[in-house]
Amino acid sequence: MTKDREEIKKIQEQEIPTVLHVDDDEEFLFVFRMQFKKNLNITSVDSGEKALEELKRHRFDLTLTDYEMPGMNGIELLKITKKDYPYMPVLFYTGQGNEKVAREAFLEGVSDYLIKELGGFAHREKLLHSIRKAVDRRKTEEALEESREKYRAIVEAFEGLIYICSQDYRIEFMNEGLIRRTGRDGTGEPCYKVLHDLEDVCPWCVNERVFKGETVRWEVQSPLDNRWYYVVNTPIYHSDGTMSKQALILDINDRKQSENRVNYLNKVLTAIRNVNQLIVMEKERDKLLKKVCQGLVESRGYTGAWIALVDKDGKFLTAGSSGIGQEFDCMVKRLEKNDYPPCIQNALKFKKNISLLEDTANCGDCPLKGSYRMMSLLKHRERIFGVLYVSIPNEMKEFAMNEEEKSLFLEVAGDISYALFNLEMEESRRNFEKNLELNELKYHTLFEASPDAVFLESIRGDVLDCNSRACDMLGYTREEMLTLNVRDLLPPEVAKNIPDMINEQLTTGGMFIETYNKKKDGTLFPVMVSTRLIRIGEQEMVTVYVRDITGVKQYHEYSMLFKSLFEQCRHQVAILDMEGNVLLSNSAWALEHGYSTEETVGQPLSRFYNDEQKNDRENREQKEHTDWSLTEEKPAQVLFHKRKDGSRFAALTDTFFIIRDQEPVFRVVTAVPLTPPLTGHQGL
Repeated sequence: MTKDREEIKKIQEQEIPTVLHVDDDEEFLFVFRMQFKKNLNITSVDSGEKALEELKRHRFDLTLTDYEMPGMNGIELLKITKKDYPYMPVLFYTGQGNEKVAREAFLEGVSDYLIKELGGFAHREKLLHSIRKAVDRRKTEEALEESREKYRAIVEAFEGLIYICSQDYRIEFMNEGLIRRTGRDGTGEPCYKVLHDLEDVCPWCVNERVFKGETVRWEVQSPLDNRWYYVVNTPIYHSDGTMSKQALILDINDRKQSENRVNYLNKVLTAIRNVNQLIVMEKERDKLLKKVCQGLVESRGYTGAWIALVDKDGKFLTAGSSGIGQEFDCMVKRLEKNDYPPCIQNALKFKKNISLLEDTANCGDCPLKGSYRMMSLLKHRERIFGVLYVSIPNEMKEFAMNEEEKSLFLEVAGDISYALFNLEMEESRRNFEKNLELNELKYHTLFEASPDAVFLESIRGDVLDCNSRACDMLGYTREEMLTLNVRDLLPPEVAKNIPDMINEQLTTGGMFIETYNKKKDGTLFPVMVSTRLIRIGEQEMVTVYVRDITGVKQYHEYSMLFKSLFEQCRHQVAILDMEGNVLLSNSAWALEHGYSTEETVGQPLSRFYNDEQKNDRENREQKEHTDWSLTEEKPAQVLFHKRKDGSRFAALTDTFFIIRDQEPVFRVVTAVPLTPPLTGHQGL
C-alpha cells in the first residue's frame, strides 16, 4: 500500500495544477501568469465576484487570492468558496495583509498565507511548493471521501452481516443486519460475547492469521443459534499503523442442510473450477491435457479420464490420461494409426456432443472396454479438437444419468474446448508475429540494401520515410528528409509539374520518368524515377524509386565520343579478342580491305593478311605478328594485307593490348597503308 501511495503521489506531482488567480491588480496578474505559465495552468480574474462565476463554470485545483480588493475581499471569497466547494484549497497571496487577517484566514480554512514577492528563486519555489502541497492534500481528501462513500454503499447493499474488531477482540463496528441478529449494538464489547455468547475467545478464531495480513475464508456453526455461516475475514490497515479485522458473514444454513443432496454436483463444480484454473494458468497443451485428467479423477471421483486430440482433418495428434494404466498405452498406439474405436468414429462423423456408453458388443476389441463411460466431443464453434472420456464407478451411475450431471460435464468439455481454441489461436498469433518480424526484417534489409534511393510519400508528396541511400544521394539527414516535400527535391521547372504527376499516378497507378533531382547544396543530377500507388490500411501512399544515372549519362557521352573518334580516325583500326577474331573495326579498315564494317566482325585477323609470302623473313614476321598466344606487344612493322577481291597492299602495322586487372582482354591492330605501294622485300 505504501508503494501505491508513492506512485499516486509521483503522478500527482507530474500534473500541472489548474489555478484560479484572483487579484485586482491586472498588471500583477499578467506578470504572475508569465512567470508561472510553465508550472501552473492559470485563469486570472480581477474580482471575487468574477472568481465565483469561474468556479461555477470550471473546475480548479486551487484558488490563489489577494486579500484587499474592491467589493468582495479575500476573506469573504474564502468563506463562500469553503461553503460551496469544501475540498477546494484556497491560498492567500497578498501584499496588504497583517497578523489579524492571517489569523482570521486560517480560522476560515485557508491552506496557506504568503506575502507577494515576484523576485527571487527561493520565493518562487516556496510558492510552488505550497500550491502543490495544497493540491495534493485536496486530491487525497477527495479520494479518501470517495473511498468512504464506496465502502458505505457496499456495506448498505450487503445483505449479510458485517463487523469490525480490534486486535484485542473489541467490536468497532456492526452493520444493521448484525445488530438485528444479536438484538443490540455491541460496539466496544468482546466479539466472542456479542456474536456467540461465549465467555472466552472462540476456539476457531482466526484473528492471529488475519492480523498477519492473511485473508481467511471459512465456515462456522455459531453456538448462539446453531446456524452455519460463511465468513470472509480480511485485514484493515489504518493510517496510524494499527490494524483491524473485517468480517463479512453470510448465512449458509439452508445450503448446509441440503449439502448431502447436492454433494455430488458440488464435486463436479469443483472439477470445473479446477479445470478453469488450469485453463488460465497452463499454456502448454500436453501438460494441460494431463492436468485436466488428473483434476477430474482427483476432485470429481471418476475412476479414469482421458482426452484424445485430432487435427482439422480428423487425424490423431496427441492424448493425455489419468487413472487408466497400461490399457491406455494400447489405445494410444491404435489412435496413432488413426484406428479409432466405434464410439470415436461415430462422434467425429456425426459430431455427437455427449453420450453415455455401457460395455456392449459394439466396443469390439477396444482396450478400454469394461466400464461405464461418459463421452463428450471437444468442439468450439466449428472446430472439433477431439473427445473427452471419463470412466464412472458403479455407485455413481444413477448420478451420471441426471441431466444436471450431463450439463455440468458438458460445461467442463466446453471449457476445455475453449482453452484448446485459445492455445491454437495463441500459437497462430505467435507464428503470425514471427512471420511479421521476418517480413519486417526482409523489408528493412531490402529497403536499406537497395542501391537506389527509396521513398515512401503521401499523395501530396510529403516524405514519410526513406532509406539511407536517399539521404546519401541528396545530402540530407533522415530527420531533415522527413520534413520535406518532393517539390523540395526537384528543380523549379520540374516541381511546377507535380500536380500533373499526382493526377497521372492516381489515374495509372504509377509512372516512370527521367528527370533531375536537386541536392541539399543545390546541385542538379540526372535520375530515373519509378513510382507506384499503394494502399496501407485506409491510406493511399506512393513508393518512389530513384536511380542516379549520372554515370550512365557520362558513359553514354563517352561512348558517343569514342564512336565518333573511332569512325573519324584516318588510320585503319580493328579491335580483336584474345583469340584473334575481329570484334569491331572502323570504316577506314573496312573500306581499305573491301568489306563493310558489319562483314569484318567475327573474321579472324588472318583473313586480312596475304597468305602468299615471298620469303622466310616475311613468313616469320607474319607468324610472330599473328601468334596470339604471345601477349607482349610487337614493334610496328610493314605487313602485307589482303583485300576481299584478293589484291594486297602494304601497311605499317602496329598492335597493343587493352589491360584489365593486369590481364590483357583485347588486342588493337592499327594499319597505315604505304604510298606508293611496295612489293615484298624490294619495298622493304
